[in-house]
Formats: sequence, C-alpha cells, structure tokens
Amino acid sequence: MKIGFKDKDGGFYQVEIDRAEDIPQWAADMTQLTEEQRQAEISEPSEPPIPKSVTMRQARLALLAAGKLEAVNAAIRSVGGAAQVEWEYATEVRRDWPLVAEIGAGLEMTDADLDQLFVVAAAL
Repeated sequence: MKIGFKDKDGGFYQVEIDRAEDIPQWAADMTQLTEEQRQAEISEPSEPPIPKSVTMRQARLALLAAGKLEAVNAAIRSVGGAAQVEWEYATEVRRDWPLVAEIGAGLEMTDADLDQLFVVAAAL
C-alpha cells in the first residue's frame, strides 16, 4: 500500500509499505494524508506561489539568466528620475510595483512571464 505524508513545510513524501506498522521512522513527525489527499498530491502538483517581493540581487540574477538584464537597465535609464533611484538603491523589488508592470510591458512580457521571473528569482 502507498501512504503519503506532508512535512511541516508542505513537502510531500510517499512510501510503499506492506503493513501500517512499517511506516518509516523518518515520517513520525509528519502528517499522514488520507488516500484522497495522497491522490490529489500526485495528480495535481501544486504551482509555486508567486512571491510578493524578491531581493534586488535575486531580481538582477533572474533577469541576467533570462537575458533581460541589459534591456531592463536601459529601460530604467530611459525612464530616469525616481525609477532610476528605486532601481539603484532599493533592497527589494515588489511584484506589485507599477514600474515592474511598465517595464515588463515595454519588454513584451506578460503577467505570467513576470510571475515566472519572480518565482525563479525567489529560488536564487
């Protein structure tokens, strides 16, 4: 029989055992899922949440990896003023920052593209 578990951080684990007494010791502190919950976990992997913000370091590394850092820097320079100060001195980039949407649109990035960029950045 297969049994599913979730750890305190939401990580999903699945083991195959012959008897209920055979549950591994490493799963002792985890929440055991019902069969319905286990099936839902394996059939519908959850999407990572869209971060509300990332550090400026994460943002720049994600943009560099996507080949968009130079274009973003150029766009920020062309806007100038407060946008340039924010880009140079802010410690984080917020997903709801109007400049993110403005620059993204200028680079022909969809909301989904921007969301994915934030997900990637958060993992760095």
